Amino acid sequence: MLNIMRAKASLSLSLTDLVICLWYVYVLASALTYTAYPCLRTLAVATYLLSLYLVVRIVFSISHVRDVYVVMGIILWAVYELGYGVMQLVEGSSNHHLYPMTGTFLNPGPYAASLAMGLVMLCQYRKEMGNGILIYKGVTTRHVIEGLIFCFVVILPATWSRAGMVSAIACVGMMYWRVVKRRIWWIVGVGAVVFAVMYLVKSGSANGRLAVNFMAVHCLTDSPITGNGIGSFFHAYAGKTAELSAPGLMFDPKYIDVLDYAFNDIMLVAVEQGLAGLGLCMALLTLAVRALQKKSHCLMYGLLALLVFSLFSYPFELLPYQIIAVVIIAYSATTDRGVRINVILPAAAAAVLALTPFNYMRAKQNAEEEYRMMSGMTNRAFTNDYYELLPWLEDNRGFLFDFGKMLSLQGRYNDSNAMLRKGTLISNDPMFYVLMGNNYKCMAHYDLAEQAYRKAFAVMPNRLYPLYKLMLLYHDTGMRDRELEMARRVIDFKVKVKSPATEEMKEKAREIADGTTDCVTFCLRHVTRRNKSTSKVCLINVHFVNLHSKI
Repeated sequence: MLNIMRAKASLSLSLTDLVICLWYVYVLASALTYTAYPCLRTLAVATYLLSLYLVVRIVFSISHVRDVYVVMGIILWAVYELGYGVMQLVEGSSNHHLYPMTGTFLNPGPYAASLAMGLVMLCQYRKEMGNGILIYKGVTTRHVIEGLIFCFVVILPATWSRAGMVSAIACVGMMYWRVVKRRIWWIVGVGAVVFAVMYLVKSGSANGRLAVNFMAVHCLTDSPITGNGIGSFFHAYAGKTAELSAPGLMFDPKYIDVLDYAFNDIMLVAVEQGLAGLGLCMALLTLAVRALQKKSHCLMYGLLALLVFSLFSYPFELLPYQIIAVVIIAYSATTDRGVRINVILPAAAAAVLALTPFNYMRAKQNAEEEYRMMSGMTNRAFTNDYYELLPWLEDNRGFLFDFGKMLSLQGRYNDSNAMLRKGTLISNDPMFYVLMGNNYKCMAHYDLAEQAYRKAFAVMPNRLYPLYKLMLLYHDTGMRDRELEMARRVIDFKVKVKSPATEEMKEKAREIADGTTDCVTFCLRHVTRRNKSTSKVCLINVHFVNLHSKI
């Protein structure tokens, strides 16, 4: 009896546990090595996930939970998301104005991952369940599962998520490989047609993802072993885009855009952590899949669906999928073999890890709430409030841009540029460089203003606004030859999205090219020449940024 109690109060360490701990230590070391990029939130999330992993490992080791309970938990969550999406479709209450359903997510991209996982795991569960259990008058649990599968098959394409459909098709194909290989050429032909249609329907989005991966691969070449540092992806992406746009890109630059996510979680790890971090990541996933191949095919295919989806999207940057991945990997690591330790040790480690970032996360959450209340307010009275929030919001690009704009309106151009430079560390938005150029222009540092505008265009070579600002810079400084050259570029530029603002800029360029200017421009030019640091010109620049911030 004593031996049984000791066994229940102990946990067997596995190779998966070792790899996870090594990866966590590597991430900490990388964050301490590359200190230029704000990454405290990333470290806090990693710490919480490791704490959750230890807790789940303890629970699974002590209770010997069967895989069916984990499978049913994930499937029920997917069914809930399915029902929630259907209600949004009926009521028109989607979380995104452009799409009819998003589930509990903000857009249909990550929502489709839950449907893909549910569909794949239900297919495998149906394959294993046999005839099922009789429920009522010939209706069995098998019929219920088949009905749910049909619902998932109908709703998943309605999300217009190609990543979700590709991950589901790939996993179902592996699941029924014996049937697939008998008709391999027929299936390949049909699959080629389907994928071609999926590409043509949303070719712009597909080419955009291709551009992101193209740049990410080139970013990896800068520091292939250790990576560019935790939190460095967007800065590295912007820098590489600027570098490659000078000689000309290998694809149409209109597919480059401002990123909120990396759209490939594997490449995100590679760019920030290098091949060393990527190797630990792939070792962990390989161990998990091999263990699940013996313990639970349903969980294995669910994890594979999530992994395939992550090659085209960002599920592992969202909390629900982080938790699901932790639970599945923790189940895969549960074993009766290996070195046994008392559960008190991992329980204590989990408690320490959970408490370590608690104060930081609470302060950060409060700071985010305070910023939301005063977002967009540029009154001088809020300056001290912004400075108080700065330590907690250095990874918030909207906060840094608003702060930089506020300081610019106050004439504190150097302080404004300091905030904007922080923004360039976490964003590839060219407007950070445009506003920096405006500040330099107000300080009569025209060479630095020119560099900032050119960097803005190099970072986003499909935006007209940086070229327009260069044209105005040459106009106001009397550099007639460069002004005419830039005016011709503005006129000939093929804009990504036409708007009244782009037409206004092109019309202004035509006036310059034709040698005609209106009286307002004439006065502005001479006011700028007489008083190069005049605040009125700077205010006009800043307000013009607000008008064209999305061009």
